[in-house]
Amino acid sequence: MRVDEVLKQATNQLQPHSATPRLDAEVLLTWVLNVSKAEMISRLYDTLTVDTLETFWSALERRRKGEPLAYIRGYQEFYGRDFLVSPAVLIPRPETEHLIECCLERCRSSGPLRILDLGTGSGCISVTLACELEARSIAHQITAVDRSVAALGLARENAERYGVAERIQFLEGSWYEPLATDDCFDCLLSNPPYVPRDADNRSPETDFEPPEALFHEKETLESYREIAADCHRYLNPGAFLAVEHGQGQSDAVGDIFREAPIGELLFTSGIIRDLAGIDRIFFLETKSF
Repeated sequence: MRVDEVLKQATNQLQPHSATPRLDAEVLLTWVLNVSKAEMISRLYDTLTVDTLETFWSALERRRKGEPLAYIRGYQEFYGRDFLVSPAVLIPRPETEHLIECCLERCRSSGPLRILDLGTGSGCISVTLACELEARSIAHQITAVDRSVAALGLARENAERYGVAERIQFLEGSWYEPLATDDCFDCLLSNPPYVPRDADNRSPETDFEPPEALFHEKETLESYREIAADCHRYLNPGAFLAVEHGQGQSDAVGDIFREAPIGELLFTSGIIRDLAGIDRIFFLETKSF
């Protein structure tokens, strides 16, 4: 079969299963062929080999069953870089890139910058920051925490992939559990579980992602209470904290932090909206003494 024929047939097959059937078909075929979209288009009338077709139809069947493209390909783009992903980690979203921007714009340190990434998952936050700070010649050390051994393994792979593994300490545990009592940070970032279990607007693709990365086992906003309860113990004066949250949660998340012990050290706080105009990031800065 020719490339154009395959794309047409694949698009028709995906029509009932995807909001972007043609795009999904193109993404899968460029991945199988290991070419750019422009190169694929230039080869529309080329005939595909039997092996290529077999690999493509197998991937297409997975997509027809709802599996995210990122898991099929094994990677997802985030902040201009491809990150290895698997069903052991949440697929990086564009909204989370705002955490990177927050840190790069607001964190200031006269010495080496110390950053804490709680619930690191694929390591996209830690690895991206390490790359960006290195490019800016800003001294830094990052601690990335996750309770999933599989997630930490993948995060390490991503750190090694971009040559920043020596800048990141990976620790297994829940939130602050693996930290030393005297650890202090200039910046704390987290994209914790915040999806309501009964959310009716949830994408079917989330059924393939690890539930512990989406939902808290107790209550939707419990992760923020757990982070807020002890963050004051690990933040330096003048430190910056930013957490991602869901639509309609900004007021509740802000109240949680302002009513926690960190509230007594609060210098300023606010909300950052994503590109869709939705409140997405709660941030705060502590007082400098």
